[in-house]
Amino acid sequence: MASFNSARRAAGLLLALSDSESTSSDSSSSSDDDELCVLYEGTFKEMFPVPPCARLKIIGYVEEVVHAYSEEEFRRNFRVSRAVAADLYNDFGASLIYPRCDNGGSPAKTAEEHVIAFLWYAANKACIRDVAGRFGLGETTAFRVTERVMDYLVELGKTVIAFPDDLQGPSTKFEQLGHTHFYNDLPKPAMAVSAT
Repeated sequence: MASFNSARRAAGLLLALSDSESTSSDSSSSSDDDELCVLYEGTFKEMFPVPPCARLKIIGYVEEVVHAYSEEEFRRNFRVSRAVAADLYNDFGASLIYPRCDNGGSPAKTAEEHVIAFLWYAANKACIRDVAGRFGLGETTAFRVTERVMDYLVELGKTVIAFPDDLQGPSTKFEQLGHTHFYNDLPKPAMAVSAT
């Protein structure tokens, strides 16, 4: 029904425009033309509203809200302690993955904003749009921020997670743990997972 009314108003607007063009300029005054233009402009704006230029964002969320969180609230929201998050963003800021702001344009987001936004994304299973709005970022920027931190964590994982060179030793230890009937019935990989 709404599209029918819009179409009817658009047809009326076009008809009025064609009528005003067909009348002679002698018979109409300039004030009548001005009134019609204002009327047409108002009708046009009503029929074709201009979308908002920018999405609403929370400005200063990290500085004003996150910094005010208690340790317990911080851990609830980000699933890590404040000290672990601080270590992460200090190390991330010193890494080669963190972008340097020396090319002009908007100032780069801080390493803290990068890590806190990523932690929110990962800990709360939030969508990029939610992260963008909450942390005052554009959606593309929020995507890039989370991608940078993920790249950093993958690189960090290579130095933190180590697999033993000798896999027979841990396998023997897991077999020794399998002294109960339950563990003896499991295949070795499942036994290793259940014993960790």
